Amino acid sequence: MSAPARLGLLVVANALVAWALYDNWISRAYHWLPNTLAALAVAAVAVVYWGRRR
Repeated sequence: MSAPARLGLLVVANALVAWALYDNWISRAYHWLPNTLAALAVAAVAVVYWGRRR
């Protein structure tokens, strides 16, 4: 896996976590943990998928 690909995945993962926290802050539903874990799980699956593809 190339360095740019890893950097891209890191940026995407951080964006997903930030979105999960921001979205719940706006809605005043403070269940940020499940959304954050879901975002991290999606990022982990993407890392594994791209890692095996290369």
